[in-house]
Amino acid sequence: MPNNVQCYWWLLQICAALYIIPCSYNVHQNIFQISYWNRFALLQACLLFFGCMWVDWITVGSVLDTTSPVVLGLVCIDVCAYSMLVFCLAFNSLHHRKRFIHLLNGLFVQQECTLDWMMANNANNRNKQGSYLHILVGLALLYTFFSIVTFPVTQYRKLNAVILVRVSVLFLTMDLYRACTGIIRMRMQQLQTMMSRGYSSNNTEQDRERKLSTFFDRFQHYYQQIALLNQCFSVPLLNIFMLLLVELTFTSYEYYQMTDNVTYDPEAGLFVFLMRQMMQLVFAAIVVTFGIAGHSTKVQVW
Repeated sequence: MPNNVQCYWWLLQICAALYIIPCSYNVHQNIFQISYWNRFALLQACLLFFGCMWVDWITVGSVLDTTSPVVLGLVCIDVCAYSMLVFCLAFNSLHHRKRFIHLLNGLFVQQECTLDWMMANNANNRNKQGSYLHILVGLALLYTFFSIVTFPVTQYRKLNAVILVRVSVLFLTMDLYRACTGIIRMRMQQLQTMMSRGYSSNNTEQDRERKLSTFFDRFQHYYQQIALLNQCFSVPLLNIFMLLLVELTFTSYEYYQMTDNVTYDPEAGLFVFLMRQMMQLVFAAIVVTFGIAGHSTKVQVW
């Protein structure tokens, strides 16, 4: 099993189970490919989408008569944005399934024996990154605790469980994107170090030409992987930015309610506000991580 696959094994398996990626790793053939398990994962994602829509519909219907038009409009926008998340990611994976296969095989499966051998003693060019699944587990436990303490009604707990599932899917998408950019950045660093060593006085002209040929070949390969990465993750990125704008709108309105002594309930409203701020921090962290991962890889390439 390649080192990159082994390092991100659980992340890749969970993403395949939720159909964030349309393929899974075949241990016997050592490639990513589409199997019957992935078709079942697509069906599972569709069932999850309709199940979340059903919970959203029941929740909106329960507050239809007791909510102001402004809040009801914000709730409908929020529900629609969240409801389309699972469907959007599943459709994106299905549409770009061939690109995902080329991307994952080119980054995680393909062995770079020459680069790894040349950089074996360089600790700065090793990929020390791993998945952030432990952070996701901690956030899920914290959000579940806040949900149980704040909302005694079962229906709202179901809605919070659905929101937790969707945020977890976003988190996994971010983690996969970060893993892909991390591998590309590591390979570009290895190529840079290889070229700096290739023109030392101890190397012959034949060795320099061989390293130069390897450099151009591998640089073109990973530059193509960047194009595939942009195509595969452009729609999820737009969806995340849209959700962030919706959440910021909700936060602004809740802050307005906190300053209104007539409509604000200090006992219940404070816990809800704090819980939503925790989710806001998660969204902000996801967006910042996307930006840092993409920018650092871009700087290394150029």
